[in-house]
Amino acid sequence: MKKHKKLIISLIVTMLVIISGGIYIGYQYGPNFDFYLVPPTPKRDAMLAFNKISSTGIYTENQTQKNRMTEIRNDISNKHTYKEIYPLLKQALAIKGRVSLFVGMLT
Repeated sequence: MKKHKKLIISLIVTMLVIISGGIYIGYQYGPNFDFYLVPPTPKRDAMLAFNKISSTGIYTENQTQKNRMTEIRNDISNKHTYKEIYPLLKQALAIKGRVSLFVGMLT
């Protein structure tokens, strides 16, 4: 009887670890594949967009532009609505040179 109880407990713990790992992976990496476990907040959605803009921009940045991108990232973290965030993302797009590809997403 004790062996069965230990086996059941170890299976339950294993399943909990697998499920929690899947939830973490889905939450962390799901937005890269347009998969959301819960709808993103405007701030999280904007940071995902900002990170995508930062990593795929075609222009190299000078120090002034790097400083402005840092300011934009900080400003996004202080905003709470899409209406406040969109102008900041448009500025980031202009700096990185991908306006034509992403501007449709912001309108």
